Amino acid sequence: MEPVGDSYWRELARKHGRRRLIAVATLVVVILVGVLAWSLSARGPEPGVQESPGTVPPPASADETTTTDEATASVEPTQGVEPGGGTHADTPEPNGVPDPARASIVAYRRDGWVCVASEDGTGERRLFESAEGRFSLSPDGGTLAVVDLESLYLTLVDVETERATRVHQATQDTPAWSPDSAWLVYTEPGPRVRRVKRNGTDDVGMFAGKLPAVSIDGSRVVGVTPEGERVAIWEDTRMQRFSVGAPITGIAADADTVYVGTGPAETTPSLRAFAADGRVVRTLVSAPATERAVSFSDLMLCPDGATLAYAEHGDDGYSRLFTVATSGASAVERSLRRDCYPLSWSADCGAVLFIEGNALQGERTALASVTLADGIMRVLVEGAGL
Repeated sequence: MEPVGDSYWRELARKHGRRRLIAVATLVVVILVGVLAWSLSARGPEPGVQESPGTVPPPASADETTTTDEATASVEPTQGVEPGGGTHADTPEPNGVPDPARASIVAYRRDGWVCVASEDGTGERRLFESAEGRFSLSPDGGTLAVVDLESLYLTLVDVETERATRVHQATQDTPAWSPDSAWLVYTEPGPRVRRVKRNGTDDVGMFAGKLPAVSIDGSRVVGVTPEGERVAIWEDTRMQRFSVGAPITGIAADADTVYVGTGPAETTPSLRAFAADGRVVRTLVSAPATERAVSFSDLMLCPDGATLAYAEHGDDGYSRLFTVATSGASAVERSLRRDCYPLSWSADCGAVLFIEGNALQGERTALASVTLADGIMRVLVEGAGL
């Protein structure tokens, strides 16, 4: 064996050094790639990139069943899974801190269009073509919700840009807005109450029911269970239900009370205030002012909570407008000439806006208002209707 010189060991050392350097470099690259991948996944979408609202397809099955027992009027609190839907954790929670700002704008239908105008009837703009169907304007006047009778879909229309977003199949219940105009509730076939943001996103089912309403502070969503005689209250991820023992035809709510109107039945229709546990707090109206068969419907609670507007409504289109103090004072009729159909409160709660004239009987209709302080009625837009 020949002796090994110093040059051999120097060359071997250089080879091992290069191998270690390559291994270290490879490890560093792998670590950097891993860190970069984690960073990108944690960041989410780039700022300014938003999902287009688009159209939400109807559910695979809208049929729902509920178990009811009308022999008792006991409260039925439930938590967890709602009939026909997911858990309460799957439904968004209403915002209990509403923006009190309200716009002096009103929506109505005229000549086959849903229009908006100032509360004095000036500045009319045609916004959405729809010959028939329910509609409601957000409190801030920025978004119009329409359930066209022909399409039977909820459509949200941006008042400024006139951009329309079709959301979901809906029934002919009037959509109800949150007081801060951030979201609204409506009824899909089933029936089932759904909640959606004003831009048409985050459209989710809440509970089996119809005639949805939002409390004036935004903390509650109330409605009527499918069979029609129980109140459903969604509040703080908890559902409660109680029976009123008669067909419910109108509903409204504040933070503490649910106002319920009933319709033609074996018992006399009435307008009562209930606590969340089903106790009757007070009876606002014990019987209709007319002897004909009517329902207490179109309940509209003024945003200050002091006054409730409602209608005595008959099947032939008969409708009389009333207001009553929620403290329990006597109701005051606000219909001065013809049939009156409640539409909305004025921004300052000083007047009720309504449609005058029975279209079913061929009468000419108009948008009008009546001030609570003096009872003076003013015709604002001739030809306006529901």
